[in-house]
Amino acid sequence: MKKTAIIFGATGLVGSHLLNQLLEDSLYSKVISISRRDTGIRNTKLEDITGDLTNRDFLQDHIRGDVIFCCLGTTIRKAGSQEAFSLVDLHLPVLIAEIGERNNIPVVVVISSLGASTGSSNFYLRTKGQMEKQVFGFNYEKIIILRPSLLLGKRNDFRFGEALSKPFLQFASLFMFGTWKKFKAIKATEVAKAMRILTEQSSGKIIIESDEIEKLTEINEAGKFS
Repeated sequence: MKKTAIIFGATGLVGSHLLNQLLEDSLYSKVISISRRDTGIRNTKLEDITGDLTNRDFLQDHIRGDVIFCCLGTTIRKAGSQEAFSLVDLHLPVLIAEIGERNNIPVVVVISSLGASTGSSNFYLRTKGQMEKQVFGFNYEKIIILRPSLLLGKRNDFRFGEALSKPFLQFASLFMFGTWKKFKAIKATEVAKAMRILTEQSSGKIIIESDEIEKLTEINEAGKFS
């Protein structure tokens, strides 16, 4: 049976790759992008919906389908304040998951971050940990949270911290083995692919770390998700 995917953050780094992959994926007959701005893509499978993501009634009307993919994310620098950052990386994913549960959607997949923890002294990682905890509190057949390391790929927006650290981390990744492997930078395309794979292969509530994401996509390289 063909499925309907709902994607948030389709204009971002991982989300844009995921959207293109979903449009090519025969498992999905319809892809709904819900965003503040149009994706600019025209495809017969794509329903491009724009509106206020903080509006419950708007979300209630449009979160209808089989799988929610939440790729929302920003930085404190870009958001302008901790409060604005929390809206995008904590409150919106939780609100989306809440409404998805209410609308009887069986699967939700959310991007978090390596090191996310409610007990972290780092505001960014603590916020991500709070998001994970609240999303895991909902009743879904599957709740999948991915914790990628530094993402590799071309962004539409410039992030100074990423631009500064990428060359070093890409070089350092050559020497990261064992417990250090999860800190290796990872391609955004691989994270997007893992999101699709996990909706079909996993069950229950799971968290998958960055090195597991890479391993998963390598194993499935020659399979139906390649």
